Amino acid sequence: MQMYLPHKWLARGMKELATQLINLGWCGRFFSKVTVASKGPLPLETVVHTAIGESRPLFALSIGTRPPVCKLTAQIMDGLGRIIGYAKLPLTTLAADRVRNEAAALKELNHFASLRPHIPRPLYVGNCSDAYALIQSPLAGERGPVDLNGMHEQFLNSLWNVRRLTKPVECLIDRVAARWEQAAPTLGTEWDELAREVFRYATSTLAKSTLSFGAMHGDFTPWNTRIHQGNLLSFDWESADWEAPASWDTFHFRVLTSCCLKQNQRDFMFLQSSPDDVLFMLYVLNSVCQLLEEGNLDGISQRKPLLATQLHQSHCRFGDLPRTTYASAR
Repeated sequence: MQMYLPHKWLARGMKELATQLINLGWCGRFFSKVTVASKGPLPLETVVHTAIGESRPLFALSIGTRPPVCKLTAQIMDGLGRIIGYAKLPLTTLAADRVRNEAAALKELNHFASLRPHIPRPLYVGNCSDAYALIQSPLAGERGPVDLNGMHEQFLNSLWNVRRLTKPVECLIDRVAARWEQAAPTLGTEWDELAREVFRYATSTLAKSTLSFGAMHGDFTPWNTRIHQGNLLSFDWESADWEAPASWDTFHFRVLTSCCLKQNQRDFMFLQSSPDDVLFMLYVLNSVCQLLEEGNLDGISQRKPLLATQLHQSHCRFGDLPRTTYASAR
């Protein structure tokens, strides 16, 4: 129950009900139980003992739901049930790449005093029974807020200033276009038409401009944040990027709260020919490429009307597009 902190009201209600039933003595007799025993310590127990010093750890386990990036996450507790760490054990090649990226990001970011109190520390990075494993420190606090506020801005400013640099916008357009070229054959003609219009609009609007790049969390959402003593903490750095537009984490937060929690549904629409409208549309295309890797088709379909609406609001040249493209996207 400590591991699962839902944000949707129905899920929160169901968790509260289950918690109350457990407090009243219910022990799950309606469900099957399985006991797994071992004569000696499990490899994960040995790693935890070496990395944290806990000789008899307890574990709560959670398995991801997206097969391409599936991993086993273990909440590690001492004998009194106090959380002392989290272990990530990837189950696919892509999941292993992301966990390695998270380990590298946490190791680097912990060098900065401004960020160190707000992020986990890597406690162990290496093999666990011939598989890759990352163990990181827990973050204290309560569920993160679902609305962007000053705490989010302060945290993101600290993150962006870690490695800020200025580059031509063309670098970003080329980068997203190269990634999109690999994804386009899978997504179909409607997405391809929308993407071509985005690249055409971005090139004509900002191609000669420069842009501030910096470190990005990559999955900055309410459910990846905590509040502790008035400060915002953030975990789950698997999608961290060292050279991304400063606005992309903010876009991601707003889009995810809109799509998943039905909030702030118009806050991320931007005025015609502003840098933000171009960067938002490039963010959408980039996120679709990542969602395709994860096999998240629902997330992809949610982003199509966002992109089409922003293109329309930015007065792009829809005369160049088939009418069915914009109509079906909306």
